[in-house]
This record gives sequence, C-alpha cells and structure tokens, in this order.
Amino acid sequence: MARRTTARGVVAALAVLTVTAGPGPLSVSAGADTAARSTGLAAEKVFQSDRYLPRADRLYAAGPSGYLHAQEGGSGCTWTSYGTGASTPLGDLTRLEIPGYLGSSSDIVTEVGPHGDTVVLRDMAAGTATDVAVTHGVYRATYGVHVLSQAQDTDGNRLLWLFGGGAPAEGTLVDGWPTGITGGFTVLGGDSGTAVIGYALAGTNHLALVDLAAARLTADVTVPAAVTAVALSADRLVWYSSGSTAHVLDRADLSAAGTTVTLPGAEGAPYLGIAGRWLVVARSVPSPGPHDLVDESGEPLLAAPSPAAPRSPCSGTRPPRSPRRRTAACWSLAAPTPGTGRSARSPTRGRPHRRSRR
Repeated sequence: MARRTTARGVVAALAVLTVTAGPGPLSVSAGADTAARSTGLAAEKVFQSDRYLPRADRLYAAGPSGYLHAQEGGSGCTWTSYGTGASTPLGDLTRLEIPGYLGSSSDIVTEVGPHGDTVVLRDMAAGTATDVAVTHGVYRATYGVHVLSQAQDTDGNRLLWLFGGGAPAEGTLVDGWPTGITGGFTVLGGDSGTAVIGYALAGTNHLALVDLAAARLTADVTVPAAVTAVALSADRLVWYSSGSTAHVLDRADLSAAGTTVTLPGAEGAPYLGIAGRWLVVARSVPSPGPHDLVDESGEPLLAAPSPAAPRSPCSGTRPPRSPRRRTAACWSLAAPTPGTGRSARSPTRGRPHRRSRR
C-alpha cells in the first residue's frame, strides 16, 4: 500500500510540475544546479512499476528445425528456429482451436484461405510454398505434408478426405472410413504419418487411426466417453476425456485393456505429450477473475511416469546435467535457450501455452 501511495504522490507531483512549468522541459536556477553538483547526490529510483500479467506465448506447431508460436503483444504468428533462435514473422494467420490446424510434426506452416477451401503449405526449412485446393469439404488440419478435410455426402454422413503428400489433385477419400457418422467428428491429434479422429456412431464413441500415406483406416477403438485430447507415439496411444485420469493403450494391440495415469496438476485444461516412457502434461493458464492478482505466473510443465518409467524423460548413459546425447523427445525439458547455449531453468518449448516474465 505504501508503494502505491508513493506512486500516486509522484504522479501528483509530476502533474503539479507540468501545470506550473508548462509542457516544456523543467528548468532550474543556476544556483540550484551548482548546489546539486557540489553535494554529489546520485540518481535514485522513485518507484518500479509491476506488470501483473506476464507475457503469454502460445505454441501452435513444432517441427524438426523450429516451432510456430504467437506471443502476447506481438503481431500475429512467428516461426522461430531452434538452432539459431532467429524468428520469422508470418502475420495474423487464421487460427482455430483444432490440433494441427496450422500444421504439426513438420516444418510446414499452413496458411488457411478465408473459406477453408484453399491452403498454402509453407516449408520454413526449405523456403518453399505449395498451394493446395481443398476440393471436398472444409479444411481441418495438416499433419506432416498431409492435408485433412471434413466433408458430407448427400445423406449428411461425415467423410474424411486427404490432399497433398502425393495424393491426386482432387484428393483421396480415406479407405475403410465408417458409414453413418453424423456427429462427433473431431480431429484430435497425430503425427506426420497418423491422424487420430474422434467420432460418434449409434451412441458409441470411437477413436479412428488413419494411415496418412496410404489414405486408409488402420484401427478403430471404442471408448466410453467423448475424447478431448490424445497423444501418440510409436508404441502408445494416450487419450483423455475429463477429470484427472488419462488412458494408455498399446498400439500393437489397441483392443487390449489399457492402463491409466493420474495427471499431475489441477487447474487449466491439460495438453498431453509423450517423452520416452513419460506422459508430459502442460496446462492452459486459467483466466483470473476481475480482481484476482494471485497465481498469474503461468503453469508448470509436468511429467507423470508410467510403471516402467526411467528416472527422468531424459535419462541415458550420461548424467542428467549433460545436454549431450539427449533425444528429440526430451528437447522441451533440456534444450538450451536459443542464442545462449544454456539450458532453460524451466521447460517451455513443448508447452502449448506458457507465460514468462519479461
């Protein structure tokens, strides 16, 4: 309170000086200036302004050489290189809260046309751009070089089409796609080779795994509730619906009974990732109330071990403090801050939403 009272006093004093001295520079007498120099007084800080809302940085996509993000106070989206830290502004891209909407699992950033019927695939590593016409349905996501769209037939059934990535210009209808889907069609996640789609059919919730290169449905899993988030690795599929529990399935036998993992953290919506044998969890920053100035420093990145987990996601033959021989899977926990050569004190690169003080 004293600090704010001091600030108000300073503001009031400046206002008085402005009125009495006018808008021009303040002036002092020659005698006063000489006296100040003779006493040797040093400049003093009157007050330090606090910023109660730290700057947010939303992660939208990550590839082998860089990542796409949008920072609070900035202008649109930016692509930043891991290796050099150099950033390339991309302007105000059209964004929807759909996983992979601006790209995923590659260095390609997707610019979506105003009607969702055209996209431009910008390869940020190669410096090339490819125009793709979405001739069926409406654009939904890009995984690797594969563009996904959702369409409907004359009976209102939802269909999944693929474009780009070697597909014909008119697109490819996914082979084996179930008929009769009229609701619950949601792109949930994936990687450069597989997309995970949620849908509802005859009152039952499903997860469909699509081989993007072959344009073919490879697995269909019945789940007890509508899924809101997934994470995918070479051997596991993790899905989450609500509450504090995630479900882990073995991709070698998705029909087998899975295991569960209790998600760490409590507030904010969880975002899931897999690093080695660990389930990595980031949470969105809840919007505070109009008078809530508490806990606005962001949410931590947490890792929940599986029963056979190693000591940490970055465990290996070297000590944990050594950055060498760490895999790409644990980069978000151990990578040096671009341009500094030092490891970040807190993990940030793998987070969908983070806040950090200036």
